[in-house]
Amino acid sequence: MKKCFAVGIIVLFIAVVINPVIAQNADRTSESTSNGNWLYVGGNGAGNYSTIQDAVNDSFDGDIVFVYDDSSPYYEYVVIPCAITLMGENKETTIIDGNHRGRNIDLRSDKVTITGFTLQNAENGIYITTNENKIIGNNILNHHHNGIYLRSNNEETTSSSFNRIENNFISGCEQDGIDIFVWQVSGAFSAGSNNMIINNTLTENHAGISIGREAGKNLVHGNIVMSSHLNGISISGSLNQITMNHIENNGLYGIKLYGPCFNTIQNNNILSNDVDAYFYTTLIHFRSRWRENYWGRAYLLPKVIVGQNHIRDPIDPKNGDEPVDIISFEFDLHPASKPYDIGGSG
Repeated sequence: MKKCFAVGIIVLFIAVVINPVIAQNADRTSESTSNGNWLYVGGNGAGNYSTIQDAVNDSFDGDIVFVYDDSSPYYEYVVIPCAITLMGENKETTIIDGNHRGRNIDLRSDKVTITGFTLQNAENGIYITTNENKIIGNNILNHHHNGIYLRSNNEETTSSSFNRIENNFISGCEQDGIDIFVWQVSGAFSAGSNNMIINNTLTENHAGISIGREAGKNLVHGNIVMSSHLNGISISGSLNQITMNHIENNGLYGIKLYGPCFNTIQNNNILSNDVDAYFYTTLIHFRSRWRENYWGRAYLLPKVIVGQNHIRDPIDPKNGDEPVDIISFEFDLHPASKPYDIGGSG
């Protein structure tokens, strides 16, 4: 018994000493986990890839491609065709530069996660035509067009729904910081819906967040949208929820509703925009709900939101070429008396 006990102690000692060494040596090489393989890009470990796309090409669903900042910037257009996690070492120093062409990252699979990068100098930072993706904790800077572009088209059977966009910093886009664009959708086809845009900071873009016609049931919550040259948040779809956002100092409208309505705008700070809020719709659609927003000061009475209703010519209703716009009003019946504490991304 004593001999067996002594042998057991020796084996345990060897395991304790060797195990950390194995863990250290695996730090920069491919390793297996319960969720898939780890593949490494950059750095100086054995087996590391020199380009992100090469590592992505060798990955499968569930794998993690980890990108070190040692070889940053990476001048690439990365196409992701499978459900992987693409993870940067540090979002401030792990840079993918599009060299003013194409896209930084193109998602062609559902259930992709992108985190920990600075994406810059491309037509689109992240181009999404798929579902259930997560875009979390990135800097997206200096793009010619859109920072994050979710595109749906029933002719191409693309959907871009149920995506989560969270804790990103987006600046310097010549069109939209985040754009949900739906094209040629009809019937029961579900597109551009049920996306969550949460706790992002968008500043100095041409427009902040745009939700296109037919895009519905999206949640825009906890974002800071400031200093857009055009609109802070613009919505053409229905049944979207715009809650707890800080919308300030945008060059045209803080919030603009256009087309079908029945959206909820609640508990936002909306202040110091050229025009804080505006709507343009038809009389036959439901009105949106404005609830307990802070408008830059306390109001004793309801806050009046001025907009327009688009109607047919009342004299000749068949004259569709000569529509008439009339001034109309909606109301925030109980404006907040002080601003909400809204953080956005770090």
